[in-house]
Amino acid sequence: LTLVSVSSQSLKLSWGKRPSRDKEFILQSAAPGKTFSTVFRGAGVSYRLSKLAVASSYTLRIAAASLSGQGAWSEPITFTTTPIPPSPPTGPFHMHTSTVTYSLTHSQGW
Repeated sequence: LTLVSVSSQSLKLSWGKRPSRDKEFILQSAAPGKTFSTVFRGAGVSYRLSKLAVASSYTLRIAAASLSGQGAWSEPITFTTTPIPPSPPTGPFHMHTSTVTYSLTHSQGW
């Protein structure tokens, strides 16, 4: 499994396919303390898990299947969603500016 992209609530994964051998893939995910459940089953070679918890870890594994049956599960790999970035400051902003003018005169005697 390869992590393609990560956000605060999603993980996009991809994997390789062996020509003429792999007919479909079964991708399973488990949150900490939970059992594995199937999140994808199909012929595709990528999948985006969405609606995940922010800054949370998910363990994934994948198996290929063909007409002969399902292969062994991959070694589990854990990925973590990112924290939510801070919000931008609220606006609008107005900066107060002032103009100061100085006038110097030169007098005799300096």
